[in-house]
Amino acid sequence: MISKEKLHEIVEYGLRNGEDAALVAYNIPKETMNRYRREYRKHFGDTADLLMQLKQQYTDEELSAIAKGGRIIPGAKKAPIVSFDGDVITFGIMTDNHCGSIYSDDSHVTLALETMEKEGCSFLVHAGDSVEGMMNRPGSVYELSRIGYKAQRDGVVGLFKGWTKPLYMVGGNHNDSFNSKFGVGMDITEDICSRLPNADYLGSLEGDISINGIVIKVFHGNDGSSYALSYREQKIVEMLDVNTLPNLLITGHTHKSMYFKYRGVHVISGGTLQAQTPFMRGKKLPAHMGWWIVKMCVADGKIKWIEPRWYDLEQ
Repeated sequence: MISKEKLHEIVEYGLRNGEDAALVAYNIPKETMNRYRREYRKHFGDTADLLMQLKQQYTDEELSAIAKGGRIIPGAKKAPIVSFDGDVITFGIMTDNHCGSIYSDDSHVTLALETMEKEGCSFLVHAGDSVEGMMNRPGSVYELSRIGYKAQRDGVVGLFKGWTKPLYMVGGNHNDSFNSKFGVGMDITEDICSRLPNADYLGSLEGDISINGIVIKVFHGNDGSSYALSYREQKIVEMLDVNTLPNLLITGHTHKSMYFKYRGVHVISGGTLQAQTPFMRGKKLPAHMGWWIVKMCVADGKIKWIEPRWYDLEQ
């Protein structure tokens, strides 16, 4: 018969260090550990299983952020949970650099990263289409400077390997073209993130970040672009569940740059680092070339103020 004190010690050790570590440290089989957890619940409530699940899903840094107010987003895949000291944070936004396109200049990515580093950005959000992909449009292969999965993947890894802060990336329709059009069987964005030590893969077309009690949604999508500047972003806000609206929506895909607030949501459309392509010109669509650096104050689960700055490559 194990004492309550020893029971508490073993289960708490498992919560801190993981169940496998507890099995080794106390030389007990998994069946015994399961029995100890059942006994623990009888004496101390149901927190053991909940804490064990959290420990298995989140890092110590993320758990610390949750304790400070970081949100676990209901119904979403595991989202990075970010914590920072104080109320004010600065971060960068980049999207649609289309590595592998003859209309993209890698030096623009380098310039953006250098500027973000100089301005003290704590992290970088990339809202999709980091590669040009293989779009299967007539003549599109002649618009490629890097042909194939490996060449484009390695190009992006090379561009971002010097970025030492956290990097949060979604995929995008061009990134997904390797699967959707050619059945490569690998997610190139997830592959890129696995090769960068500070990168987190948020999802194929969208994902979330929880930061000091607020939620940033990063959305790329695979829809078309509207002629009215803000129409698409307004419809994205309208389609989201009103009970789980993000505090900040960051979008890619349309190559347009803008900031506005709609239905209580701050919205930033990220622009592009790719020049206007013949496809875009044929559709009468502009390319707003540049990137964003955002400074904002976060307190009490709200954005108290926000200062988005657009860095215009055309200027």
